[in-house]
Amino acid sequence: MSAILFRSVGTMCAQRSSLLRFSALPVARAAFSTGGEDTVVSTCTRKITELLNPVRIKVTSTNDDPNGSHIQVECVSEAFVGKNVVQRHKLVYKAIWEELNGPVHAVDSIVAKTPKEVGL
Repeated sequence: MSAILFRSVGTMCAQRSSLLRFSALPVARAAFSTGGEDTVVSTCTRKITELLNPVRIKVTSTNDDPNGSHIQVECVSEAFVGKNVVQRHKLVYKAIWEELNGPVHAVDSIVAKTPKEVGL
């Protein structure tokens, strides 16, 4: 009897979980919509460019994530001169802070160099 009870409770939980997951799907799609709007990657690129005026910038979506919820950043800027790695990363995070509180779940990697460090 208890096996049947647990099985039916488990089934109900699984069904409810599926309903919640699918009912949230349109909201998630709207948050990552690219219909005429900036993509997350282009928004992050623009904001980093505005703050750090980089010589070279590359923001890419990682893990085959079309929504850009995981990104990686490669940035070469004079703004990094005299700063250690943590300070450089803080500057990048500062530029995309709004996205980190919204559509960007994680920055998987940041490469932040000065022009001199890359031979420019």
